Amino acid sequence: MWRAYLLVGSSTASLSELTAALGPSSDGSHSIGDLPRRPRRLPAYVKVPPARPFDWSKWTHRLWWRASRHAGVDGITRAVEALPGDLADRLRSRAGLGDAVRLVVVQDMDGRDPHGARGFFLSTEALDWLARAGATLDIDQYADLVGESDEVVAGYRPPLDLDWWRDSMVASLRRLEARSREHEQEGTPSAGRVRAASTERKAVLPSTTPNSLVELYDAIDELSLLFVDEGYVIHPAAWLNEASERGHPERVVANGAHADVVTFGSDGVGGYFALAVDGGHVLYVPPTEDRDTVPTVGAGGVREIAADLDAFLRQLLDIVDAHVEGLPA
Repeated sequence: MWRAYLLVGSSTASLSELTAALGPSSDGSHSIGDLPRRPRRLPAYVKVPPARPFDWSKWTHRLWWRASRHAGVDGITRAVEALPGDLADRLRSRAGLGDAVRLVVVQDMDGRDPHGARGFFLSTEALDWLARAGATLDIDQYADLVGESDEVVAGYRPPLDLDWWRDSMVASLRRLEARSREHEQEGTPSAGRVRAASTERKAVLPSTTPNSLVELYDAIDELSLLFVDEGYVIHPAAWLNEASERGHPERVVANGAHADVVTFGSDGVGGYFALAVDGGHVLYVPPTEDRDTVPTVGAGGVREIAADLDAFLRQLLDIVDAHVEGLPA
């Protein structure tokens, strides 16, 4: 996994002064005199020495790029290219005052993900922006290889952290709505919303619910993206108990045989998203006027749209992020 952020370190200016000169800072910034955050949940026998105040200020600006793009190929360079030129000029001014200005690139490797182990490049335009800002390039690499296999299995993909996915979706929707308000008229409808799971309203799912859906509904209760493309909705968890009453597909025909599915979502034109009980792939069931007819795979009917629920959720985040990228900054 790749992360990247701009960093300004100053032994003379406070964080508020840096913020006034450069703009808002990201999490992890601090000012001269601040105390470091203490580690959480340390065992009682661990003696933590008294914290010493910082003797320098740290201003950071985290870079962002589409979630499912491979950052090592073009994510970081695209993020740098998208930075405004006046920010480069303001950073150059801080460098002229003796502050350290850096682009920090962090690579976390777990020893299994072949994509996370790749390198990255910066385009001429990105390098020109860094030169204009007077910034140096700082690359940090962290590898966690303890207990990992010596061999990388072809096609390996790290499991999706569903809490991270939910929080990333919320952040992406906020960016999309902010950009949309800047370029469209007042009254533009919200792009969508995510409702996190809650113990107060947690639904008891059917015993036959696939584990991947159980884990999803531990993170969210529902998702609505009605104004993104033709619309994407992940139904409330309680609806899984009401499939028959709501007329949601519960079976499809594939290769002449019936296959059980769990319908968990829909679009804005009458189609459904369903998870195959056997195989775990995600199917799209197109709209039909006759709900008594079992949908059939192929020939313009039911089709596979993702290898599993994990891949489907990544696609949804990618779709939202692509809309963010498509709007001017």
